[in-house]
Amino acid sequence: MNRRPRVLSHPPRHPYVDRFDDTVSRVVHRDEPMPRLDAYHDPDWVRRHSGDWDLVHLHFGHEHHPVERMVDVLDAHRSAGTPIVVTVHDLANPHLRPQDDPSLELLGPMVERARVVTTLTVGCANAVAAHTGVHPRIIPHGPILPADRMWRARRLRSASAGPWGPLLLHAKPRRPSHDVRGVLDAVALLDGGVPMRVLVDRDDVDLLRGHRALELVDLVVHDGLEHRELVRQIALSRGLVLPYRWGTHSGMLELAADVGTAVIGTDAGFVAEQHPMAVAPLRRDHVDPIEMADQMISLRDADLVSRAEDRERLGYQVLAAHERVYRAALGTVQTAPRAVDRLATASPGGGV
Repeated sequence: MNRRPRVLSHPPRHPYVDRFDDTVSRVVHRDEPMPRLDAYHDPDWVRRHSGDWDLVHLHFGHEHHPVERMVDVLDAHRSAGTPIVVTVHDLANPHLRPQDDPSLELLGPMVERARVVTTLTVGCANAVAAHTGVHPRIIPHGPILPADRMWRARRLRSASAGPWGPLLLHAKPRRPSHDVRGVLDAVALLDGGVPMRVLVDRDDVDLLRGHRALELVDLVVHDGLEHRELVRQIALSRGLVLPYRWGTHSGMLELAADVGTAVIGTDAGFVAEQHPMAVAPLRRDHVDPIEMADQMISLRDADLVSRAEDRERLGYQVLAAHERVYRAALGTVQTAPRAVDRLATASPGGGV
């Protein structure tokens, strides 16, 4: 196939997905209302429009519809002869409580019907294999920012003394997988000894009221944080703190890696496999304030920050890997469809 394949992507618009459009594919029907994507989850719509795309690529965002409906949609794609590619981003949805999370229930039917399965880390690939018997190809997440924005963010970081700035917490207290109070407990233990800036939406700030640490931090209340402002705040910070209680992978970690900012996180999921970071182990599925405080004090970014050149090169390699995946799914190359196609990281978040 000489032209770029037309791809129906779930979701059609997201920083992870956007880089594949007009590079290795042409993402179609990008104007569908998000996040529900009701048309995408209507088997009749899929059958009527199956000629609009060459393959379908499932990433995330399936939690808005019943598992049975998603299975019907997958079968509609298969009955139309459409190859299915699945990238396993989440084994545990960070937006949902475990008892409400359909991720593992849906994993088997998705993988069973896929022509090619990929994921982002070795740990997740092993978990998928244990659960389904299928060994995914491993393609790292790679950079979120386009190269020009990545270089601008790094210049801002250097010019504004970002490496000597405060730690940064993007607080989302309504998200069940985020233990914001556990991080604030660590700040309170240090009694302000480590400067920290906390970004919080105006609608959520009352959920943090009364915590002693709020007197010790630079609290920035916003009315919805645009992506460019988030990048700027990360660039102005010594380190980004990720307060995950559970999850699988992290786009925020990749964004910090693009900017050149070190990350402190927990041992939830396989986040620490994506890129080097300082790890504060969880205690009883919550942030351990003592471990987190220790990482805040001892953070050294020399081994936790990738060179911009390495991130840029990784981005090209991720695009090339997806081009190979699409060719394999469409049957235009000879390949073992379920062999691990490992891109092993040779330097922190960098070349392969």
